[in-house]
Amino acid sequence: MDDTIRTETLRCELSDPEVAERATSLATLTGDLTAAEAAKAAAAKHHGARVQEIRDELNAVSKIVRERAEYREVEVRDVPDFDHGAMETFRSDTGARIRVRPLTAEERQMRLVEEQRREAIEGDVEEDRIARAREDREREDARE
Repeated sequence: MDDTIRTETLRCELSDPEVAERATSLATLTGDLTAAEAAKAAAAKHHGARVQEIRDELNAVSKIVRERAEYREVEVRDVPDFDHGAMETFRSDTGARIRVRPLTAEERQMRLVEEQRREAIEGDVEEDRIARAREDREREDARE
């Protein structure tokens, strides 16, 4: 028989100070685990949100490519068609008509206001023409 000394892991009863030391270690480890799980959840939430942002952007660009079109701000102009009682909307970049709707009561009144303004301007122009013609005749008469 060999009298060689070796070690083996065997059950040993703990003293009260050793139990207290292990209890302190247990409390510390429990707190560390709770903090690590909270950090993991926060990181997962942050990364999950970022993953969703990328996924949403990817879907949006994919739709643009698939449809070969996207929505952009484009200048448009509204042109009243008083003869047909409609307001037509045209794209400024292509000139294409994009919408037709009935004129509102207020917009129909714009025609009357516009006609009155035009008539007033035409009347002023005619009065100016008559006044200039009168002045020209008076000058000619004064020369003679």
